Amino acid sequence: MLEAILAVDTPNDWKKEAIQKYHAKISVLDCLPHAKKGNKDLVKIEVDPKHMQMLLDDVKRNPSVDDVDLTAIEDGVIKGAVSTVDCVACCSMVGDEAFLIDSRLNEDGKTIWTLLVTEKESVRKLIRELEGHRYHVELQKLSSIDNQELMTSRQEDILRIAFERGYFDYPKRISLRDLASMFGISISTLSEMLRKGQRKIMEEYFGEDGA
Repeated sequence: MLEAILAVDTPNDWKKEAIQKYHAKISVLDCLPHAKKGNKDLVKIEVDPKHMQMLLDDVKRNPSVDDVDLTAIEDGVIKGAVSTVDCVACCSMVGDEAFLIDSRLNEDGKTIWTLLVTEKESVRKLIRELEGHRYHVELQKLSSIDNQELMTSRQEDILRIAFERGYFDYPKRISLRDLASMFGISISTLSEMLRKGQRKIMEEYFGEDGA
């Protein structure tokens, strides 16, 4: 398995505007196709609390944004989904030859993708497609990775959100069905991801404890 990190310059993006205008830190936790050419991003936004409402208003006014379901979970932290009607350099372009395990924007507003691929040609193909749409792409890293080391960023984020929303509380404050709907994945897929994530955490905890 190979790990590839790409820096993609994505103009006219609500996320880039939020970073440049409010110095926000944005992580894309998951991404699904939306409408014909758009996408639905599950995001975490960290921003100065005094700018939260202004940022939310700007996102809703952005002409490419179709729907907003964002919630302030604490001062300076917003989570939820933003759907756009037109997104060229978005997660849906990754296709079925690579696994997108992390997507975030850096301080310049460039999208940083971390991908898992089985062969170099999959990375080359994606770069050609992005550059064909006149986006500047920089390959920052391409290296082998040990499968045993992985709990992907997506798994970690989903596990954390499940914890924050009260899935592991007794009684549960959110159901598996509601969580699956929130992430836009099937109940069986979410259940498997949670199971693997919990197993990885226990393996690391008891492994260290017994060392």
